[in-house]
Amino acid sequence: MKRRIIIFGIILLVLIAAYFVLSRNSNTDNRQRVFNADSLQIGKITVMDFSDTLQLEQTENGWRITDPVKWEANQEHMKNFFKSVINANYPKTEMTSSEDAIERYGLTKEKALQVITYDKKGRKQDHVYFNNFGNSWDYFRYEGESKIYQIYDSVSNIFRPVLTNWRSPVLVRIWEDELKSIEVTYPKNSYTLVHEPKRWVYRDKNVAFEIPAENRPLLRILNLLINLDTMSFFDGDNSRLMPAFENPLAVVKLNKTDDTVTTLSFAYTDETQHLMMIDDKSDPLYGVVNDSILRFTIHAEYFRQLPYGQTPPPPLDE
Repeated sequence: MKRRIIIFGIILLVLIAAYFVLSRNSNTDNRQRVFNADSLQIGKITVMDFSDTLQLEQTENGWRITDPVKWEANQEHMKNFFKSVINANYPKTEMTSSEDAIERYGLTKEKALQVITYDKKGRKQDHVYFNNFGNSWDYFRYEGESKIYQIYDSVSNIFRPVLTNWRSPVLVRIWEDELKSIEVTYPKNSYTLVHEPKRWVYRDKNVAFEIPAENRPLLRILNLLINLDTMSFFDGDNSRLMPAFENPLAVVKLNKTDDTVTTLSFAYTDETQHLMMIDDKSDPLYGVVNDSILRFTIHAEYFRQLPYGQTPPPPLDE
């Protein structure tokens, strides 16, 4: 009797396992990709809704926005876009295809988010309309069709053509080993941080000294130069803002080992709006936090500071 129960138990477990395997395979067979195009062959993408249009183009260095501005795309956002939209799957079973379905589900040109892909020769591939119309997941349809399907993601909320979301926040990425020197000019002083082999040296018109290893003010400057980002861009005609740069808060020249120079100019229009200009180009300008400026506009003595327990460097041999 006991042996029979064990045999029946084993058979039951096998049947349950077979059910789950067959069920999973069935679900897989009933799903297909939203976009038919090979994601590696997509050369251009248009994302548009009732108020905005965004154009993206694949380049050797990754995706780039070409309209309404020319700027590097936010690569993390693009990665999520390809995962959640371009390479997404959906159940083949249609939700409805009734005559009024397009209007009822908000999948009209006036209400839906539209995503259009093109190959690398500019030929149109897929044109899909998305809208969730107040639901947790999106409904979608293809251009020229009335069949409505559902995708288990909120595409139309997350991937609207809001420029700030798609635009790379990166302004400056300059690593320590790329720097020869940093020249800083601000109303109270001018100084240069010279990058010599294995050390940094501070110089101004009055003093010169070796900056201690792991000096916090220097580390804060170097950290900023590899993480200088913004989400605040001022595009187009900035003539009304340019007078602020006639008396800048600071000008920082980054002299690099490849003999190029990047110039950062800081100013403010009022006490809450601090601006930065790169290489004297007024379009665009960038909103930055005051802390970015304060890292450069400090007294020489701050560069003498030692981490706790560290021995001062020997006197600088002029």
